[in-house]
Amino acid sequence: MNNTDNTVIQLLQGIQAALISLKSGQEALLGHQEALEKKQDAMQLQMTSFYNEFKDWEFPDRTIVTSTSTLTGIIPRSVSKINDITLKHIYKMITDDLRIELTEETKRIVNTCHCKRQPI
Repeated sequence: MNNTDNTVIQLLQGIQAALISLKSGQEALLGHQEALEKKQDAMQLQMTSFYNEFKDWEFPDRTIVTSTSTLTGIIPRSVSKINDITLKHIYKMITDDLRIELTEETKRIVNTCHCKRQPI
């Protein structure tokens, strides 16, 4: 064999090694893709289950609004239409539900926000 033949053989061996490496990487990626697809399917089933569980729930006029920022965990909605909420309702929610002391500063802030509300 001459020098050119050895060079060609080395190049072919290098190409073969690269192809083997690419194939193993591709197989690993396919394995990860299959695992992700299984997780997606499981999550889709879980979402469908949650939807089916909650879709038939009926909520009365006095809806319970869940809140993670309150000490009690729930705030009852005492008015059926949002436009019927008065400052008295807001002050009551602040003191009773949120357990925040109602100061003159708080009243001023609430009054400013309440007055800027535009009619629908």
